Amino acid sequence: MGHSTGCQDAVRYVQQYQTEDPRLAGVILQAPVSDREYFGMYPSWSQHIKTAQETVKQGRGEEVVCRASEWDGAAVTARRLVSLACKGGDDDMFSTDLTLEQLRDILGPLQGLPTLIIQSGEDESVPESLRSIGSITSLGQRMVQAIEAGPKSVQARVSTKAVDGQLVVPHSAERDVGQADGVQAQHRRNMENCVQLRVVEGAGHACKGYEAQLVDLVCEFLPQDQQRGAEDKDS
Repeated sequence: MGHSTGCQDAVRYVQQYQTEDPRLAGVILQAPVSDREYFGMYPSWSQHIKTAQETVKQGRGEEVVCRASEWDGAAVTARRLVSLACKGGDDDMFSTDLTLEQLRDILGPLQGLPTLIIQSGEDESVPESLRSIGSITSLGQRMVQAIEAGPKSVQARVSTKAVDGQLVVPHSAERDVGQADGVQAQHRRNMENCVQLRVVEGAGHACKGYEAQLVDLVCEFLPQDQQRGAEDKDS
């Protein structure tokens, strides 16, 4: 499960290890928003971003170019700032201007893995100009489409056929979930190709004041046996 920028970590983990880690039963992306568009809300950062780009081009990406004084004062390297704030950066996964094809490249590897996307209806990390035109909802819908479509590279390699208007991928092209055992494997089988999009209306980025709704959504998504195991540990 990833929250905010942690959603990029969750996606990257699946991209790299979804065929190798049998423990991976699903993924939850809570408040996946664009860091690039977020930085755009702070004009004072434009010069920092330009400096970071120039520093990376010079091969000095690990040098600190600024501190995040608006937040926690953390030192920010040129490479990290370019990743977060520039179009096409490693962390540019949820920008509202990404096309469906671009989203497929990023999110396609999640295909076949139970996925829950939770958006906040009043996410202050998204510019008001985008929230007012429904960009959050539109992005969520395109994320679902991208995951269900799968990565373009895979689609190009396997043969497919349409049955009643639905795309059917041959078994040999499906993700091998047999190596995962117990609850994780059963959860994958039960929810194969299941991508859920939920919006917590009225909630901000951290869902403050809406924690109960957030917990309910996560619990509904988790395998029941896993929930019971967690309850046993708490008791």
